[in-house]
Amino acid sequence: NDGWELGGDWEHQFNNIHSFKLRTVLTKENENQKDSAFLNNTKSLYESSRETNDRTESERIIRLSFNSLVGKGGSLEYGFESAYNELERTFNLIYFDSNSKQTDSGIINTSGKVEEDRYEGFFSYNFPLAKEIRAELALNYEWSEISQTGDVSLAREFKYWKPRIDIKWDYETNRQLRLNIERNVGQINFDDFISSYDEFEERIRAGNPDLQPATSWEIRLEHEWRIPNDGGVITLKGFASEIDGPVERVPIGKFAGIGNLGTGKKSQARIDGSLRIDKILKGGVFRFMGYLQSSEVLDPVTNIKRDLAWQKRWEYMLNIRQDIPGGKYSWGIMYQGESQFNIYDPYLWGRFAQDTQLGLKFTAKINQNVNLKFMARNTLQNFGNGRKIIYNGFKSKNDILIQENFKVKGHVFYKIELEGTF
Repeated sequence: NDGWELGGDWEHQFNNIHSFKLRTVLTKENENQKDSAFLNNTKSLYESSRETNDRTESERIIRLSFNSLVGKGGSLEYGFESAYNELERTFNLIYFDSNSKQTDSGIINTSGKVEEDRYEGFFSYNFPLAKEIRAELALNYEWSEISQTGDVSLAREFKYWKPRIDIKWDYETNRQLRLNIERNVGQINFDDFISSYDEFEERIRAGNPDLQPATSWEIRLEHEWRIPNDGGVITLKGFASEIDGPVERVPIGKFAGIGNLGTGKKSQARIDGSLRIDKILKGGVFRFMGYLQSSEVLDPVTNIKRDLAWQKRWEYMLNIRQDIPGGKYSWGIMYQGESQFNIYDPYLWGRFAQDTQLGLKFTAKINQNVNLKFMARNTLQNFGNGRKIIYNGFKSKNDILIQENFKVKGHVFYKIELEGTF
């Protein structure tokens, strides 16, 4: 595998009121992968399948933006962005018997090029509503064309208006309320347009040339409390969204692939915090995060309401860091856990619960310009437990083919880094 990335920006200040910025990004990535599976028929070990996957992906982005000061405390940002994305990919899967006789998998849409031309104009106006209240009104318009050539030839246009409203209210010197309402358009993974093999499901995943980006209306309400005397900050967050066309695994002919569901819903309550704990640990900071969330969508196979795939119900993180007095050493410890999540597929139902994770960090300042860093991750080693049921045909028939309970064991990851500035 190989690739490169080149980017840059240029900013020009016309005067005290108007400025201009130009940004560009160019990337390219090549990947050539070959995977073989082997079986033992008690007489010998033989290659049972061979998968090859050759892909080249590139992206070009140019963004031009202008900023202007307007009135008393107001500002405008407006501009234009153009992007070109390309994926060229060939996938092949061959089966072998114990005599090395070759059989083609028979899957279609295994080779092609996917291209996207995208153009977006944007405008935002930030202004004070009152002494303690600021608002930002924004409107973006996105036009794109996605085309696929090769085994499948298809071109489609997409047009989206993306409005946004932000309001911030400093109702006390150390407390702020924030409200955000906006329409979002999701990103498409171009690999999902072309067929592949899913190792977890042990099945072919069909490419879907009709895949569309999910769109959603989202609302966020946040309250931030800054503790006096630089004691830290605690933020409470609430989030709700209605999603049109969530992207998940759906039936595509006799196979399963990535496609769009109907309308889904998602909500979340979250707390983030960072507190100085000098009275307990000199130079110490305690950070924490936790959330509860729920989601709902109609399963395309069973027609039963369920949660969105891969969505955790809860997660938490606890972190302590200390800058040891003297300024030469610092250390940190992080502990995190999360709920199990469900995996849905026309042919499969799965569940995975990741074990709690523990990480450690230590930094030594060798001199003014050089730091020595040590990090250890996954020190508890066990990664998680899972269960999956693979059906013989779509799961709505309830004809179970395989039931499997599995345990994933991780490895401790160590890293030593020498960092310098010259």
